[in-house]
Amino acid sequence: MPVAPTFRDRKTVELVRMKLRSIAVRLHQQFLLVLALALAIAIYFPGLSGSFIFDDGPNITKNQRLLTADSTFAGVRQAALSSDSGMLKRPISMLSFWANYHVHGLDPYFFKLTNLIIHLVNGIAIFLLCRFLLESPVLHSRFRDRTSTTVALAATTLWLVHPLNLTSVLYVVQRMTSLCAMFVLFGLFCYVLGRRHLVQGRTGFPLILAGMFGFGALAVLSKENGALLPFFVVVVELTLFRFAAADAATSRKLRFFISAIAVLPLVAVGAFLLTHPEWLENQYQTRNFSIAERMMTEARVLWLYLQWAVLPTPSALGLFHDDIPISEGLFRPPSTLLSIIALMLVMAAAIVFRRRLPLISFAVLWYFVGHALESSFIGLELVHEHRNYLPIVGPLLGAVGTVSCALSMRRRALRAATVIAVVLAFSFVTFNRAVSWGHEDRLRMTLVRHHPLSPRSNFEAATTLAEAAQRNPELLDVYEEQIRQHFDLSIDLDKTDVNGLFGLMLFEAWNGHPVDKDVLDRLERRLAQSPLRFTVVGAFRSLLDWMLKGVVKLPPDDVHALFEAALGNQTANQRTRATLLSLLSAYHFSITRDKQKAVSLALAAVEMDPEEPAHRLSLADLALKLGNSSLARTALEEAARYDRLGAFALHRRTLEQKLFEHLSKSGKTD
Repeated sequence: MPVAPTFRDRKTVELVRMKLRSIAVRLHQQFLLVLALALAIAIYFPGLSGSFIFDDGPNITKNQRLLTADSTFAGVRQAALSSDSGMLKRPISMLSFWANYHVHGLDPYFFKLTNLIIHLVNGIAIFLLCRFLLESPVLHSRFRDRTSTTVALAATTLWLVHPLNLTSVLYVVQRMTSLCAMFVLFGLFCYVLGRRHLVQGRTGFPLILAGMFGFGALAVLSKENGALLPFFVVVVELTLFRFAAADAATSRKLRFFISAIAVLPLVAVGAFLLTHPEWLENQYQTRNFSIAERMMTEARVLWLYLQWAVLPTPSALGLFHDDIPISEGLFRPPSTLLSIIALMLVMAAAIVFRRRLPLISFAVLWYFVGHALESSFIGLELVHEHRNYLPIVGPLLGAVGTVSCALSMRRRALRAATVIAVVLAFSFVTFNRAVSWGHEDRLRMTLVRHHPLSPRSNFEAATTLAEAAQRNPELLDVYEEQIRQHFDLSIDLDKTDVNGLFGLMLFEAWNGHPVDKDVLDRLERRLAQSPLRFTVVGAFRSLLDWMLKGVVKLPPDDVHALFEAALGNQTANQRTRATLLSLLSAYHFSITRDKQKAVSLALAAVEMDPEEPAHRLSLADLALKLGNSSLARTALEEAARYDRLGAFALHRRTLEQKLFEHLSKSGKTD
């Protein structure tokens, strides 16, 4: 005879059912996250076959210190310090590039694949972080466990496929951005997890400190944007946690900690600027805009970024945005003043209403903190899409969370349909961009089609067509006029740039035409009068390479006139001038065969920038070629003294070995 189930049995069955239902929901959510990651892989896959482009050259493919580094300790150290970007050299990012090169050589596919993997890891980190943020003390009553996971999943999926993030994935050198973001996200996750422990009365400060100082250090050593981690923490605390803790003593400790991490970095920056006033001035010496013009322009650019975040049309996006006009005054253009006022009002509202509208305030303040470095007074270029990689996380989470709260549970199907529609729209745009990025020539022509008034896009288009004509001479008649048009546009659209004039001169020389005197004169004037950045060194290096190959034949007087114009430019810093002197030394050694002039110029480069080991190593190399062992020994000893971190260790050792062999042959070894 069957026995009727007891109350305890029924309760056990119900608990088992609830447990199974919870497991099923969790598995369903995990499946959706995997599906979102798979979608990201699918839409980025066509772009993995693309090439290196633009700044990938000086940082990776033409970076001899990176390419010559071996797997010894000295080699790894040299690779880590092989970048001239940023104040800290970004060693973590450079080591990741070296690892790619060491395993697969200069195959861009694996560099881009690594970027994609980092992007996927960041997507997982964003999902976990967003879910924990939605379960914070301020928001947990509005977003129960299931809803918080759903909102976090929707925001993460939108971020994974967002077209604004493409350059951080397929533009290899922007791994610096995505790698820095990864460590910032890990640091924030540790902080939020530690804060949950403190709210529950458990130990949380070890996690908080590990996130702030452990992952924070890795973030800063990947890119300087990692210094924003403390300010992201401040935003999270002020809007979503509000110093909630199990007891008053812990809350007081938190207030002190948050005040310290917010104030101390600002004090450090202020002290640096006060003691190094020339640093900021030097930033703008080589720009065609002032600090005031930059700040006014960035007010418009921040709204432009938000426009792209909401409506990322293919024609609006691109690698170069040098076609965006600079704000020359509050009413030039008129949108400048409106943008500034709107930014001030929005930021003030986010602070004032952070208790009534915590998620929206979080989204606004997160976005502004994310742009606090690259859209501030620092003299960087004005616009780049990759700068939104981490900042748009806040607005995406705020938008999805707000829509989720606005639509009742009965409209679950409408919410799901809205998210799916936006995800598909973003995926379509990103996929089409990835297809263009999958072929270098197609990318360059797409850039100029979408941005016909961009000087750089026109230069890249001219270069693409010229290279195609070089590979297939029968195409020269078809492309010749277009090549000149694109070069002329790049020259006319940017009255300060010299790359178009260099490019036009090289193209005409390759085409068998004599170098146009007018082009030389215009180039000389710009080299003498325009703001001169270090990138001009690359143009001079290309000119010398073409002269060594016999493609370009310029009289020494013309070559000297170009170098003297650049060397006499007051905006060129000592690093630029010293490198130009070193190049001019190489010109005389290899082309004019004036060895005495070559040595005197190499010595002048050392004198111009005495703390740069590269110039002393160039002098040592030249001395060895000329058989001057005494000069070579002195130069190598001085290079070792100034190369304190070992950034040139392998190059120095190679030259030391050559010196030893030279002395051995002459019987002069110690």
